[in-house]
Amino acid sequence: MTRADGFTVKVISPPTNETKPTCRLFHHGRDTGRDLPGVVLEASLKVNNEWLLFLTHDIPFEESLEICLLASNFEALDRATLMAPNATGSFEDLQILSEQRMRFRFLGKGFWELELLKKPAFRLPLMSEPLGVVRPFGFSRRFVLSCKRES
Repeated sequence: MTRADGFTVKVISPPTNETKPTCRLFHHGRDTGRDLPGVVLEASLKVNNEWLLFLTHDIPFEESLEICLLASNFEALDRATLMAPNATGSFEDLQILSEQRMRFRFLGKGFWELELLKKPAFRLPLMSEPLGVVRPFGFSRRFVLSCKRES
């Protein structure tokens, strides 16, 4: 897992009271054809032949973090959103722990840890995620999120 340069985003639709913001992803100036939730690209990582992107919505007092795992052709492999009602948050202190694990701070005290799985793993919708993590409906995931709170 290494930091990846060359990604930029262009806002397609800004946040409104009714809709989430979306952006178009570019890689080294070329349009990838992929629209993603969020408007601010916080970080991008390369893991083998896949990309792990972190985007925020840039909405004060309702900030959300989008985590997107993309294949080498920019096809979406997995996605999760970290959010809390009426919460402010900033993405910071990204640390790569190993080839499959990293951690960062967002929403409150403590770290979020992300472990990338080598193959899709079974998950139960609405029951397999920590509080504050939302995923699209489905029965598999490619990465696991956990929260390590500081006392």
